[in-house]
Amino acid sequence: MCAGEALDEWAVLDLLSALVDKSLVIAAVEGTAERYSLLQSIQDYAAERLDEKRERTPAAERHARHFASVAERAYKEWEGSPRPGWLAELSPDLDNFRLALNWCLGEHNDVALGARLAADIAPALMRFSPPQEAIRWCEAALAEPVEQTPELQARLHYALSMLYNNQGSSRNALAAAEAAAHIYEGLADERGRVRAYSQIAQQYAKQSRHAEALKYADKALTDARGRGDQRLLAATLQRCASVFPPAGIERARQQFTECVDIFRSLGRIEDTSRALVFWAGAESRAGCFEQSIIVSNQALSLGVEETKLYLTNNLACSAVASNHDELALPAARDALKMAADAGHATIVVNAIIYLATVSIRDDSARSAKLLGYGLARRAQAAYELDDADNLIDRRAMAALRGQFDDATLQHLLAAGGLWTEAEARSAASEI
Repeated sequence: MCAGEALDEWAVLDLLSALVDKSLVIAAVEGTAERYSLLQSIQDYAAERLDEKRERTPAAERHARHFASVAERAYKEWEGSPRPGWLAELSPDLDNFRLALNWCLGEHNDVALGARLAADIAPALMRFSPPQEAIRWCEAALAEPVEQTPELQARLHYALSMLYNNQGSSRNALAAAEAAAHIYEGLADERGRVRAYSQIAQQYAKQSRHAEALKYADKALTDARGRGDQRLLAATLQRCASVFPPAGIERARQQFTECVDIFRSLGRIEDTSRALVFWAGAESRAGCFEQSIIVSNQALSLGVEETKLYLTNNLACSAVASNHDELALPAARDALKMAADAGHATIVVNAIIYLATVSIRDDSARSAKLLGYGLARRAQAAYELDDADNLIDRRAMAALRGQFDDATLQHLLAAGGLWTEAEARSAASEI
């Protein structure tokens, strides 16, 4: 990024080494790589000099183009057969990706480059940060009045479908998946079409539109089996196994078993763990809470950090729904801490509601306020609940109605609804 007409790459290396020797640049070894940083005061001074020499824009452009190429390589790996730990390699550069996105899209310097970067980095970004961050960049890219290829538009819509799904917004996820599928149907990208169909199936199922869900699941699986791509087939089985209604849990188990067997045969431990997250959720939605707990614990034993938050949330949900309070309490505490650290607002709310439910006997007024906070946040986010969370909400409200008259309960719920997240987390941390 620093090399150019006036300076070749070896000269840059010599200058960088000299700056490290003078402690103007900080060098730190991270794994097998050496990374460099500046103290804030030196960074501010350097930025002023760039402005004086009118070099900030060309430097920012080189920076954005470099990290766009890094994101492009990462996306191609995600598309194929990513190595274990490929995400961990991207983690140290999250701020660089954000800076490049902001320069391209936020400051409107190169929206075409920013659109490609948003599409390429979205699958990684949604694993490192709250979904709303990547949603903002993908939507900004689609909103720009610049010509984009159909392939790029399809990828942006598909990324949004994944992100909205993680946010718990099924209607937005469905709309994005349908937009992606419509574009993919006019392209030769069969892999993209399979993914979009399976996402449509999953979102229909979340809205209890199971006949439509099964129709798209069948289309996705037929196309996936026809490609002879085992990883794509396993990923499609993972999503399509989630579309069955509760009465179809045995068929779901058959597909999950095939999915997990394929991932294990390929040595894909991280993919296996993600498939078990989906499986645990399907068991919970079918009311098979003990089986959901078993599957969640099986996945947690694999030690995959990326899925730990979601599995702990599943574990807490199933434990609360099955009145297994001694298991629910530590799981909900862990879920709240991990979700707060990750900035995952949806699971923060879930964990607070789970803690409120299991602690009603200990402090019913506090539980009522915590529940009021959670219900208010869910209403604001238009979060769509599955059967397990609806069951938990009903259980909590029934227990609180046994403790308070209607006026008092409504007052407590309203008071909690006005809490900030910090206030709610502080109260929940006392449980």
